[in-house]
Amino acid sequence: MGPRLGKRLLFWVPLFLLFLLALPLAAHAATQVEVTGLVVNLRAGPGTDYPVVGQVSRGTRLVVVGEARGWYNVALPDGRRAFIAGWLARPLEEAVPSRGITAREDKPVSSPAAPPNSVEVTGSVVNLRAGPGTDYPVVGQVSRGTRLVVVGEARGWYNVVLPDGRRAFIAGWLARPREEAISSRGGEERLIPSALAGKKIALDPGHGGSDPGAIGPTGYQEKGFTLAVARLLAAELRSRGAQVLLTRDRDVDVGLYARAAMANDWGADVFLSIHADASFNSSARGISTWYRREGATAEDRRLAQCLQEALVKELGLADRGLFTANFVVLRESSMPAALVEIGFISNSDEEALLRTPEFQARAAKALVDGLERYFSS
Repeated sequence: MGPRLGKRLLFWVPLFLLFLLALPLAAHAATQVEVTGLVVNLRAGPGTDYPVVGQVSRGTRLVVVGEARGWYNVALPDGRRAFIAGWLARPLEEAVPSRGITAREDKPVSSPAAPPNSVEVTGSVVNLRAGPGTDYPVVGQVSRGTRLVVVGEARGWYNVVLPDGRRAFIAGWLARPREEAISSRGGEERLIPSALAGKKIALDPGHGGSDPGAIGPTGYQEKGFTLAVARLLAAELRSRGAQVLLTRDRDVDVGLYARAAMANDWGADVFLSIHADASFNSSARGISTWYRREGATAEDRRLAQCLQEALVKELGLADRGLFTANFVVLRESSMPAALVEIGFISNSDEEALLRTPEFQARAAKALVDGLERYFSS
C-alpha cells in the first residue's frame, strides 16, 4: 500500500462511518402518511403526467422520504420509491419505526373507514364485475352519474346492489361516495328519494334489425347509437327506482305500431323514442325533440321541453327546438310521449361524437335529468 493510498483511506473511511451512523437518524426523522383515497395510484414522479408504477388502498402507511410539488416521495415495502398525491394521503403524528422497519400495506394505523351508503359512477361507462377485481367476469355496465347502493367493500372495490336485486362489484376509483344521506328523527340515515322512483318509463331505441336507420358518412348506423343510449339510460333509470320497458333490447326488427302497443299494454307513465337526425344537407346539426301533433296535451309538450333543455345543456349541441308530427309511435301512445333527435348522424363532426361511448353516456345522463325534471315539476 503506497503512502498516497493510505492517506486517501484515512480521509474516506471516517466519512463513510459518519454516513452509516446518520442513516438511522434520517430514517427516524422521516414522517409517515396514511392513504385516504379508496384506491390511489403511485407514480414515477410528482405529477399525473408521470406513469403509474403501482396502487395502494385506503389505510396503507407509507414512509415519506421527500416532497415535491404537493406530492409525497415515499418508500415502498419492496424498497422502491414512488410518488403519491398529497391530497390523497394525510401525515401521521407517530414516528416511523427505526432500524430499517417499514410500514406494511396490510397493517394500517387504524381500521379503514366504513364504506359509504351509496356511490355515484364517475367513469364514462364502467363495467360491473362478479368479484372485486378485473379478473372476474363482467356482469353489466353503468354510465357516469349512476347511483348505486353500497353493501360492502373489498380490495378497493365497492359491492353494490343493482336495481334487479343482484349484487356486483365496481372499481372504487371509478365511483365516488355520495353526500346525499340525511339524518332522520331516529338517527338513522336514508337516501333522498328520486322523483323517478316507481315511475314506469317506456324506452324506444329507434330502428333495428333490417332497418339501420340513417347511416353516417363513415357508415355508422343510427340503430346502433339508439340502442347504446337506451341501454345506458335504462340502467340509470332503474338505479333510481324506475321501472323500465325497452321496446327492443337487441338488434331486431320491431314494428312501429308494436312499439306503441307495448307501452300501452304495460301502462307506461311516459314513452320516449330515441333517434339521431339526418339530412341531405351535411352541415345540418343540433338537437330537436318532437311530440304528437294531433291530440297533443300540455303534458306532451312539457315532457318534450324538459328533455330538449336537458340534452342541449349537457351535450352543448345546437338547439333546434321543439316540433310536432304524427309519427306512429307518438300518435299511437296513450301516455305523454316524445321523440328525441340527438345530433345529425349525416354531419361528419356529429357522427364522430355519436359513436363514442362517452357521448352516448352523456346523452343518457341528459335524458335522465330531463325525465327527473319532468316528474319533479
